[in-house]
Amino acid sequence: MGMAAARDLKKQSFDIVAVIGDGALTGGMALEALNHIGHEKKDMIIVLNDNEMSIAPNVGALHNMLGRLRTAGKYNKAKEDIEFLMKKIPAFGGKIASVAERVKDRLKYMLVSGVFFEELGITYLGPVDGHNIGALMDNLTYAKKRKGPVLVHVLTQKGKGYKNRRKWMRLAHGTGPVLKKSNRVLS
Repeated sequence: MGMAAARDLKKQSFDIVAVIGDGALTGGMALEALNHIGHEKKDMIIVLNDNEMSIAPNVGALHNMLGRLRTAGKYNKAKEDIEFLMKKIPAFGGKIASVAERVKDRLKYMLVSGVFFEELGITYLGPVDGHNIGALMDNLTYAKKRKGPVLVHVLTQKGKGYKNRRKWMRLAHGTGPVLKKSNRVLS
């Protein structure tokens, strides 16, 4: 938030991107920052890296909310498919899609917990598969074009690509050197 404020005071134009993990989101400082960002409406992107893992198991209402957001992707895909089909109806398709859009917004408000961020004044995008570079870039490009703060909820898997990641999950939170031949973590 401070970098965005300084950029605007100096009348400069560059992008601000803040990255926060799902575990850190439950901390008071992170929530204070989101509250301030939503209030000031500065142009910036917040990437929420959600890998469902902290140093200790995640608990609490914010963790549960993120869990509901993870499943909202199915809702968003179904909504897009239905909207696409409605617009294909001759003569009435556009009007039906317009009414459906308003209904969808109300349903989204009731069903999808991304509204938490929206209520803070932050546009919510996601969840996005963080290992799908094309989808991630599309969402970040879209976020850059939006005015005001945008949160991109990115789902990732800790240690993806590392064959022994499940075995070393606790150590993988902050890895040390790895023996190349044995693929063993030293600590």
